[in-house]
Amino acid sequence: MAEVRHTRKARSDKGDVQINDRDIEALLWTGEQYAVRFDQLQNLLGRNPGRGAKHKTWISLNAVRLVANRWSRAGLVQVRKITVEDPPWVWLSAQGLRQFHLPYKFYAPTLGSLKHLFAINEVRLQLESDCPEGHWESERALRAGRRLGKGERFPHLPDAEFRLESRMIGIEVERSPKKPETLLSNLKELTTRYSEVWYYVTEKTHSGLLDAQNQLLPGYRERLHISTYLIEDDDEEEEEDEET
Repeated sequence: MAEVRHTRKARSDKGDVQINDRDIEALLWTGEQYAVRFDQLQNLLGRNPGRGAKHKTWISLNAVRLVANRWSRAGLVQVRKITVEDPPWVWLSAQGLRQFHLPYKFYAPTLGSLKHLFAINEVRLQLESDCPEGHWESERALRAGRRLGKGERFPHLPDAEFRLESRMIGIEVERSPKKPETLLSNLKELTTRYSEVWYYVTEKTHSGLLDAQNQLLPGYRERLHISTYLIEDDDEEEEEDEET
């Protein structure tokens, strides 16, 4: 008599990629910031390691790779190692932007934009750690939320707005020196619009910013706060990472 093998019925969703709340939060964060590097995504995902994690505030880079690959299989992101010495980067695909109904144009980071994107992400991660009650709105979100009339141009947008209690703070990351007239124009615009403007600078951009600050009118000059915290020097000019 032939042996009868009993097989379990396959699940209807077998092969589908499952997305959880932590994934959604991290994917939206990534979309707002244009792109995120693996070690920064490690920090972000470590806020909620998930069931079975050995640590409460940390996951391994291998676990990050598994998460990113799962997102990639779902068509939500693109993952690419761009430089030899640095970890891979992740950004939302056109399909990912549509899935989350995000009003952003598709953007893939270029080699010249990586250090600036990384620095802005570092500032956001640190501010969210130091001031969890604060709310960050990225330059990408600010740009998407503005509608221009015919012939109008965007004002100078900061890298982010950070709402802390009743304060709305303009955040700028200045890694490459700007022409003095351009920097002064930006400062005048930002200190008029915000009661506080926080600049994160390098040694190479610090002195130029101080010179521009000294040219502001009293009352506006005091609105500018300069910090070298988190930001490293860069020897080369970097291209802007704004969408047009």
